[in-house]
Amino acid sequence: MDRTLSEDSHSSEKSCKETKLKRYQKPGLVFSYINTANLLQYVHIQFLTSSMLGLEKDMGFSPKRLSVFVLAEMMVIFRILNGIMVSSAVPVSQKYAVLANVTNAGYAFGVMHAVCNLGRLTCSIIVTAFSPKKYYGIYGWRICSFVLGILCLSSIPILFLIPKFKPKNYRSLRDRIDSSQDSKVKSAVTTIWKRFVAIVSVRTVIFLSLLEFFAQGTYTAATFLTIYLQYCKLSNLRAGITTAVVLIGSVTGGILGGIFGDYLHRKFPKYGRLSLGVFSCFLRFVLLTSLLFGITFDNMLQDYVLLVIGLFFAGTTFANISFVDRSVFLDVVMPSEQSFGISSLSTVCGATSSLIFPPLMGFLVKDIFGYQETTMMIEEMPFHMLRKNAFALRNGIAILCLLSTISTLIFYLACFPTYCKFIRLISSLDKDSKAVQERVEAEMNLTQVEIVKEPVYKRNLSQLDTN
Repeated sequence: MDRTLSEDSHSSEKSCKETKLKRYQKPGLVFSYINTANLLQYVHIQFLTSSMLGLEKDMGFSPKRLSVFVLAEMMVIFRILNGIMVSSAVPVSQKYAVLANVTNAGYAFGVMHAVCNLGRLTCSIIVTAFSPKKYYGIYGWRICSFVLGILCLSSIPILFLIPKFKPKNYRSLRDRIDSSQDSKVKSAVTTIWKRFVAIVSVRTVIFLSLLEFFAQGTYTAATFLTIYLQYCKLSNLRAGITTAVVLIGSVTGGILGGIFGDYLHRKFPKYGRLSLGVFSCFLRFVLLTSLLFGITFDNMLQDYVLLVIGLFFAGTTFANISFVDRSVFLDVVMPSEQSFGISSLSTVCGATSSLIFPPLMGFLVKDIFGYQETTMMIEEMPFHMLRKNAFALRNGIAILCLLSTISTLIFYLACFPTYCKFIRLISSLDKDSKAVQERVEAEMNLTQVEIVKEPVYKRNLSQLDTN
């Protein structure tokens, strides 16, 4: 009796704890937890950009050396481990959006993009202002790095509240039996490779991958915007705020672009989202050309208001990689492969672009346009050196931004002929898969009923025999 009571109290206590835990695992709250990780990840990503002037004065790093430093930080073992932990936030959040059956995919990805850029915005203002200054003999960028580490550690308990999601994997009963008989360890690598090859064999996915690769060139060039503005005689705080305007535009574009992209997709299912991507690239090209060649070192202080307005609208076009590309990807890949595909392509495109674009940017600025290395503060530099370095940075940013934007526009246009075809194909396959899934579940339920009934039937026969 006592044992029964203790078991009942233990089970009721356990159910009470589960009920309390479920309160913190509602979809809206889970989305907030994941976006907390996204925010911290992009503070980390923006950190090096905002610290460039501090690194140049503290360690004598020129833009070319800084670009090598960006590359080297991916290769040092400690930075690799750090990158794995921090960079997992975005793939996990994208997987949540897919598995949680978010109906407005463009809006969901747009919100994620907005939160990520909010992290960049915070970092851009704070770290840019503090990084080149000394506090008790320590450069500000070192102190900010320490604070960021503490924030990352303090966010860990929040992330433990994220529940597990079961993916909807439409497979036949035979596939289930075969997969249960195989050794998971033996077939893991082969399965991942086969899944990846199957995804990239879709022509639209190939174009989206190339598109995402070249889009990273624009972001790499944008990382040098802050130091360029500082060389154009803007104060550290003002340069950080000006860079933040781009990020505010990106936050705005992520949310509004997601809503508008979903509307266009409902109105024009074939080419609504792709048309929005083409428009974003065209607008970005016009704005960047006008800003980089129309407002320069010589007239930036006079035309500062125009610069801020132009950078805001240019920032709104940077969000298309989230609310257009990710949503288009979901339309041309089977539901069971969507989260895996987004994560793997982001990894491949991000890694390859990181190996190519930062060294290319450093090469353009230093070797082509003649940036002069120095450890002098900007206030102490001769006018001719200040002007030369500003134009070297401007030219490098312009070439990489504009070439990347043109390439992105070309691959958006290349998606048009294949996109509609694959939408119809995936839609028909998805319907067939759901039909197979329902049939499999019916067969499994029937089998379970028979298994349950058989012992009862035998027990009844045995009772008749004894009577």
